[in-house]
Amino acid sequence: MKKALKIAGLLVLALAVTVTAALWSSIRELKKLAAEEILAPDLSDAADGTWRGRTDWKLIQVELDVSVRAILDRILAAQSTDVDVISGATFSSRAILHAVADALNNSK
Repeated sequence: MKKALKIAGLLVLALAVTVTAALWSSIRELKKLAAEEILAPDLSDAADGTWRGRTDWKLIQVELDVSVRAILDRILAAQSTDVDVISGATFSSRAILHAVADALNNSK
């Protein structure tokens, strides 16, 4: 009985270490990706219409349609895709901005 409890305890400990390592690795990867530069498109060439953009960051995948007219004013005012993001949603917001930049780069 004691041997079975020791084995169960070791299995629980091994599982806890594995989960902690996986979470730590995922968070570190997301922070690195969130800091990645967003490739700003040349908005002077952006054709009117709706364009599809996507980004894939292991845990966060975004695919969206961007209406050039709907978003252009905000981005043009900033002269960049470096616009305000949602507070508390850094990773998601950055993924969305990457997908927007991808869509606008596809608009040419």
